[in-house]
Amino acid sequence: MRIDKLKQELKWYVLWHESNRDIIEPYNIFSNARIWDERIGLPKLLNKYITFDDFKNQLERLFKGCFHSRAEYEMMISGLFDFNKTYKIDVWKQIEPNLDLIARYIIETYNKHKRKKIEVTNSGKIKIHSDDCIIDSNVYRM
Repeated sequence: MRIDKLKQELKWYVLWHESNRDIIEPYNIFSNARIWDERIGLPKLLNKYITFDDFKNQLERLFKGCFHSRAEYEMMISGLFDFNKTYKIDVWKQIEPNLDLIARYIIETYNKHKRKKIEVTNSGKIKIHSDDCIIDSNVYRM
């Protein structure tokens, strides 16, 4: 799959404060240019042979670099009945609990249109072999 097509297909929305218009709106985390940087982003990660855990760890570093504690991706929230307490959240705080799902989503979307060979090892792991990428994962179970 070409990276251009992958860019169009990947969508994962989080809440984001659009400060120019002063509204909260859905934001696709995959629309960030740093995610697609050839040197540090997804194109580099997807062209490696790595385990699922390694992929997830590198993806975490990438997302933290893009969204963690960056003022343009932060907002303050408060409870419905207690306005005295406010909490600062950023886009990373919304990505963090979903990192496993996002990593699997990226892999599945990347491999969806490719001819691929799926191999089940004796230990129950599934190896997904595709033209550009092989990902060995123990989270995929048959």
